[in-house]
Amino acid sequence: MANVDPSMQEVLALLLDVRKAYDSVNRSFLYATLVRLGFPPHYVPAVCVLHEGTNVTFLSNGSRSRRIRVTSGIRQECPLAPLLFLFVLEALYRRIHHSDGIRGIILRSGQKTITLKGAGFADDTACYVRTAAEVQELMAITRFYAQGSGLTLNEAKTVILTLNVDWKRELVQMPTRLTLQDEDTTDRYLGTQVGRRCNMDQVWKLAQQQLRVRLRLALHKTMTVDQRDRLASAIIIPKLMFIGRHAWPSSAMVVSMQRFIYNFVWHGQFTDGRVLGRPWLRKDVVAL
Repeated sequence: MANVDPSMQEVLALLLDVRKAYDSVNRSFLYATLVRLGFPPHYVPAVCVLHEGTNVTFLSNGSRSRRIRVTSGIRQECPLAPLLFLFVLEALYRRIHHSDGIRGIILRSGQKTITLKGAGFADDTACYVRTAAEVQELMAITRFYAQGSGLTLNEAKTVILTLNVDWKRELVQMPTRLTLQDEDTTDRYLGTQVGRRCNMDQVWKLAQQQLRVRLRLALHKTMTVDQRDRLASAIIIPKLMFIGRHAWPSSAMVVSMQRFIYNFVWHGQFTDGRVLGRPWLRKDVVAL
């Protein structure tokens, strides 16, 4: 899209990083947002009761600290926490959407045209600007929003990448403390790797490394084939299926991942190499 449409030649995507997202929410702002969004009169007081009067203690070197009152943030491990946080972000999304200084990107299909300025999932937010000049407007909106919500943007960790892979990086002038992502690097967003020139094989190799780390404890335990099969179904396959939606694997990578899963389940080793020794059951028996 950015390579074909002349008006999209300088489009940038900003992956916003919020400091201590859940812990820094201004609770008064949360309650006011719920009222503005039209929640029932009895709902907002119920949310207030869940958050007001909360205290925490810290355990250090075997000693417990005194109780400290918590006056900001959303309660962790509460089933409502993700939804409440999204309601707080809704104010930011609406501010960006109604800003004339941010044009966003145009998505066209056979039936309609959509202007997209921002998208988010949980505390991961992406904003799209037509030129680098619009970044200043976006930063002004986030700073104004932070004054009321308590959610401050970590500009040093905010990732900016050009959607036009042929656009020259040196032509893009960023405001202070904001830098463009290097051409050969990737960053994690929504559980997958994103970058200007994202190497699909590298994405899958990184997924293999992450799975090795996550399964390290399991490989040191004495487990049965049935237990490892459940782990593969609960951890390995869902991760690979998710990545496969965004980074299409090569045929060689599919074969490699099949070997990884086979060796993990039958031999207790997460590798795509040949493992000496016979599995507990023959393939033809398993097929039955």
